[in-house]
Amino acid sequence: MQKRTMGIETEYGLLLRRSNGKFCQKPVNAKFLAHPWLTQTKTFDELYLFKDENDPTKGLWIGANGGKIYHDTVASSKDLDRAEYSSAECINGKDVALYDAAGDLLMQKVRESFMRSGAFKRMHCATHAHEDVVISKNNSDFIRPAEKPRESMHFYGSHENYIAYKRFFRVNEIDGFTECILPFLVSRTILHGSGGMWYTPESGWHYVISPRALATFRAEGRSAIYERPIIMSKDIGIDDRKKLYMRLHLVYGDSNMSPRSTWIRFDSTHLMLRVLEELGNEARLPVLENPMEALHAFATDTTLKAKAETHDHGHLTALDLQKLCIELVQKLELSDYEKAFAEYWASVVRRLEEDPLNLRKELDWVIKKNFIERSMARHGYDIRHEKARVLDVSYSELSPKGIYYRIEAAGGIEPLFAKKSVEAALQTPPPETRAALRSKYIIAVRKKFGKKSSGDCTLVRWESVHYAPKVRLDNPFATKSKRLTRVLNSKKFLNPAT
Repeated sequence: MQKRTMGIETEYGLLLRRSNGKFCQKPVNAKFLAHPWLTQTKTFDELYLFKDENDPTKGLWIGANGGKIYHDTVASSKDLDRAEYSSAECINGKDVALYDAAGDLLMQKVRESFMRSGAFKRMHCATHAHEDVVISKNNSDFIRPAEKPRESMHFYGSHENYIAYKRFFRVNEIDGFTECILPFLVSRTILHGSGGMWYTPESGWHYVISPRALATFRAEGRSAIYERPIIMSKDIGIDDRKKLYMRLHLVYGDSNMSPRSTWIRFDSTHLMLRVLEELGNEARLPVLENPMEALHAFATDTTLKAKAETHDHGHLTALDLQKLCIELVQKLELSDYEKAFAEYWASVVRRLEEDPLNLRKELDWVIKKNFIERSMARHGYDIRHEKARVLDVSYSELSPKGIYYRIEAAGGIEPLFAKKSVEAALQTPPPETRAALRSKYIIAVRKKFGKKSSGDCTLVRWESVHYAPKVRLDNPFATKSKRLTRVLNSKKFLNPAT
């Protein structure tokens, strides 16, 4: 499949910061996400509520770009709710990175308005006054003291969605997954890991490439919370024989601050899916003896020398596997965009092999590790000190105080796109996908009815808009719809009371 849609889901951790500098774990997401709706200001003109008006946290759509921000609640735990942003469909990894950054920008806008309102001060946390609301794009809350940190921490995910041919992921035909996609995904973590602190009884606190990967326990599963798999099988749709395509849903990746980490995560996966779809029997990588053991070894070792046992190729490093992936990709007929990306991917692998510090302006885990090590050298503490864990979370704080943004402001990040492009992405949908139709509908409803609901006639889902008549958006690449145009020009839409 030379052309596919893809998108990202990002869960954000929200913390109250006390006046003494400590963090409070009191849930704040529901009130935080209710704020744009309750304020009724022009600050959030791109948001329109389509679900339950009585509970504004149920679903806030970003009308201008076709994405969505909402309150995601884990039914089994009252304190595991989180704010989540889902980008609209994109056609390449660079667009995914751009629209992921747009989601970060929107969350910052909500935070700034929330802070100005003073609403956070009315939320009680022990006996301490609140000084700030912190939005962290970190994957866990290791800043909390705990006797068993690994068991008692909370995780926040970054989930990936890809349109893929369903026939390659049938339960009884798993060779393509085990011999091509799984070795790639397991080794891919060295490219997009966010970096972070991890605790084991044997090693104590130490820095790893990917905390999220270390909390992944199965190759496939049905629950991101309880099974923590690489791939969610419930989203594969294997029982629906009428459809050629499926949504490949990956749930083991880290949230990234660096757009380049996100870019390489998505476009490398797109190209490896093409390898699986187009190369037939050539689409083979060394089969891992124990994929989860390999994933954990690769995610832990910042020297990149950890090796995993394979069935018939001895012991290989993650870099070895990535080089084999690139060799397969080079057999494809690539577009100019894909060629440029493949060259960048190969350069990243080559420079990591020479010295990971070569990527200190590009990949999150290297950027963060370099910053923490320089801080330790400057202030005389070691990796076991609580300050290292605070810096871990502060790296991905979505405010000018955030370490990543401070490094970026000082010229320490290799940019992928201009800030103006991120601002524009809040107002315009990704090109060449059905997000344009969803955006068109939401903007029309917003213009006609304002922030007040227009009743039962309006409805927005990923695959359809409107209620009566429903306008289906089955083609992920469709940017025009005669049916939608007729609905928006109909008397019932223009005058719903008649």
